[in-house]
Amino acid sequence: MAKSMKMARSKGAPKRPNVVTRSVRATEKRTFPFLKLPPELRNEVYKLLLHQPRPTVVDASVNQYRKVPHILLLNRQIYKEAVSVLYSLRQFYVDVPYSLEPDITRFLTSIGSTNVGMIRRLEFIVHYCCSQHSAALPIIIKNVARAIPKVRMLEEVSLDLLDELSDDYPTEPTRQSHFDEFVRPLLEPLREFTGLKKLILTGDIPDSYAQSLRTDMEAKE
Repeated sequence: MAKSMKMARSKGAPKRPNVVTRSVRATEKRTFPFLKLPPELRNEVYKLLLHQPRPTVVDASVNQYRKVPHILLLNRQIYKEAVSVLYSLRQFYVDVPYSLEPDITRFLTSIGSTNVGMIRRLEFIVHYCCSQHSAALPIIIKNVARAIPKVRMLEEVSLDLLDELSDDYPTEPTRQSHFDEFVRPLLEPLREFTGLKKLILTGDIPDSYAQSLRTDMEAKE
């Protein structure tokens, strides 16, 4: 009879969770409900986590970009939200002609046209030192321009031109002639970037040409 009473009590008593179940429940209680935050607050968190003070170099190498920020690996929703912040927040630059590799756009291709379209700031650093660059540099800039889709968020383009031969032409007319014949052709593909909010031009760029670029590239008010 004692045995039957013991069995009755064991059947009627609720089951106690085992060690694994208790551990899972404790973990769930400690997990912060990040996705329940308003989107504006989540974006602020993404900005803090994905901020990078140094510009990202656009070149033929892909290896340096294989380290994916951990937050992008959490789940699909966070990836979709954070990846747009990643590419819109960072500044990308092309160092010409030190990026003379024919596969200059390999990085842009590797991240996909959707992500490329999220880039907001793009900088070109152009070093001109010989007539050989007159043939090579327009192709580089044109390839970068073609890699960025027509539907894009690009707002700002910067150009810093260092013409190492400008001192060889001491007068304004000879310097202008040198620029028109050798340097200007390599910069013309920049005109494919239209509708910009801001165009930043520095270095050895004549004022008249700078104004011409702004007229074609900046959005009309």
